[in-house]
Amino acid sequence: MKSTPAAALLLLLTAAFLFACSEQPSEPNFAEKLVVNGFLRLGNGVDSIVVSRTVPIEAQFDAANSRIAGAVVRLRRLNDRWLTLRENAAAPGHHAAAPGVYFLPPESLRVAGGQTYELQVTALGQTVTAQTTVPPQISLLEANRGLRYGDRPLLASGDSVEYVSGKSFADAPLFSLFWPPLPGVSIYRVIADADNNDFSNIIRDTTTAANIFKGDLEKREEPFGFNIAFTPDFDPMSGRISWLYFNYYGWHTVRLLAMDEAYARYMQGQLDDNSQRETPKSNVVGGFGIFASYSEVNFRVYVKKGPRSEPGAPSP
Repeated sequence: MKSTPAAALLLLLTAAFLFACSEQPSEPNFAEKLVVNGFLRLGNGVDSIVVSRTVPIEAQFDAANSRIAGAVVRLRRLNDRWLTLRENAAAPGHHAAAPGVYFLPPESLRVAGGQTYELQVTALGQTVTAQTTVPPQISLLEANRGLRYGDRPLLASGDSVEYVSGKSFADAPLFSLFWPPLPGVSIYRVIADADNNDFSNIIRDTTTAANIFKGDLEKREEPFGFNIAFTPDFDPMSGRISWLYFNYYGWHTVRLLAMDEAYARYMQGQLDDNSQRETPKSNVVGGFGIFASYSEVNFRVYVKKGPRSEPGAPSP
């Protein structure tokens, strides 16, 4: 069973955050802190709030073993009644039981745009809190095979594109997305997610540029995404979907997300042009992690093989 969109997005951030935000204490002053990671999607329920603990910097990190079972996890719309989440015995969208992962039954809550939600987690003798305000619904104005809004031909959901190996971020896109900027949204995210991510289906692009930007062939994965910062001069906003997004042939879901301010603050320092990267800015009061929200629109595209897809591969 494939994971839900919120869970897929969560997986892209959880492991890196847990390691990055385990502070670098000097012995013997290390004390466990709670780490909470969760995303709410507009129109959906609450399927994955992950509760973990920090680990000493010298310890070998294991995401599953760091999770905390038996936490008390509560959520509410601002000033509304609290709802207590269940621990994942067989949560929707998951393969099996997952201690430390908490959810609400689908009928309990539907996430609404413009609303603020509060999260409270108690475990390890600690209580942490966080808030997120859900962005309004995002929409696509157009997808086309050019660079600018209004270029032709258009790209419709269900169309195909040929994977063309590139050399850098500046290469011409396979297609472009255009959407109206949303009030209060300062960062957007585009994610490509292949239906078939088996290694037998991988795009065997082994050029020097592909190895630099994508890494070793055996380590390439999807979902794969980029953040796009809001630019006041751009109306509509745009995202150029290049060769870098795709590691597999076949059907993909391309997801365009409008992220909340909690996520934007979390990513501060990661999008700047300076050479030094800041640590993530957590909105979890008393602990670490991120509790954020987003709205989403998506469409389908088929990535096909062509004569320019695998220039580094040997001839058959």
